[in-house]
Amino acid sequence: MIVVIDSADRENIDNLRYELFNIFDEVECQNRSLLVFANKQDLPNAMSLGEIKDRLNLSKLNKNIKWHLQPACAIRNEGLHEGFQWLANSLVEKINPIKPIHETMSDLTKLNNRLMSFWNITNFKTLWGKLL
Repeated sequence: MIVVIDSADRENIDNLRYELFNIFDEVECQNRSLLVFANKQDLPNAMSLGEIKDRLNLSKLNKNIKWHLQPACAIRNEGLHEGFQWLANSLVEKINPIKPIHETMSDLTKLNNRLMSFWNITNFKTLWGKLL
């Protein structure tokens, strides 16, 4: 999820915090990445990153939510590339190439156990010996 905030807008940041926590309380939003662009950092009355982090209460988000607060100035094209790079890296980290292999090995082990159980139950050893 990407959120762009006006770093100079102190009036609406509490509403944003409320909405963020409502969104990330939903089950389907767990284990997600959150990129917050703190835009308009060039303005003299802009909140610092520390103030934004505290006001949004980002450290209190669910521990499964990976978040990043990126300072930005969109009209100067500052901070945008870095923010999107963080998001891309965050998404790549969530892809585990070993998981399908592990699941396949687990399924094969279960299948092997079932076949061995069936083999012992039906006494295929004796049957096989009679056929040979």
